[in-house]
Amino acid sequence: MTLNDAWRKLRFLAGRKRAYQLTFGNAAGQAVLADLAVFCRGTRTCFHADARLHAVAEGRREVLIRIMDHLHLTEAQLYALIEKQPAPNQE
Repeated sequence: MTLNDAWRKLRFLAGRKRAYQLTFGNAAGQAVLADLAVFCRGTRTCFHADARLHAVAEGRREVLIRIMDHLHLTEAQLYALIEKQPAPNQE
């Protein structure tokens, strides 16, 4: 991947981060996040003795984590998380 490709992805992530912020950055969005935190088991374990139910709970939790990442991480941190490598230098 070239540096230009990396910057293009970084800009894409910045736009997507902004969309998440616009969606969840108001009172209605905060109410939805509070509901999702409960439904997706955001503050408790996802373990269930039945492996299928455990997988369902973990999938829900993964969605909540993705939303929270887009709300709280920087574009560079999102890039590194998604690409599993350091983000390009933003200097």
